[in-house]
Amino acid sequence: MSNDRMYNVIFPVWLLWLVPPVILVVALGNFVVDSLVLLLSCRLVTGKLEGRSLWSIYRHSILKIWLFGFLADFIGSFPLIAVMVTDRWAGLIPLPGQVELAFMLNPWLNGVALLLVSLSVALAGILVFVFNYRFALRGVIREKGPRLKIALVLAVLTAPYTLLIPTEWLYY
Repeated sequence: MSNDRMYNVIFPVWLLWLVPPVILVVALGNFVVDSLVLLLSCRLVTGKLEGRSLWSIYRHSILKIWLFGFLADFIGSFPLIAVMVTDRWAGLIPLPGQVELAFMLNPWLNGVALLLVSLSVALAGILVFVFNYRFALRGVIREKGPRLKIALVLAVLTAPYTLLIPTEWLYY
């Protein structure tokens, strides 16, 4: 018998303060929205799904849809973060003052800022579609037509439109 001991195998609870609590609320909200949209879209094409129950599809795909949604949102918002970092700290992409302010606080105040944020939302939506069609739903829904429709509904309804909400509302 070995006397080896395993210390710190379980994630230390005291590290949870490093994760902002709002992430837990956002994660739960995303899960609820993804669940509702998946159930609704499956219900719309349920006649075309041979031999699969609604709950079977939900149970086998919701976790992948949820996680791929987070990945798509992160990749979609990465260009926004990159522009801010290169403008703010590196000075590589100098943005005019009004564009930078609109970009950070209210994209609706400037056309360039609105275009950049809208492109990021579109990129995330496209990635949601690709991830769901090719990965999350592929093993669950083999027929291409219904899988395409469900992935498209998920992409359109779960794209990160919250990026378009002015953050200045939180500060003023």
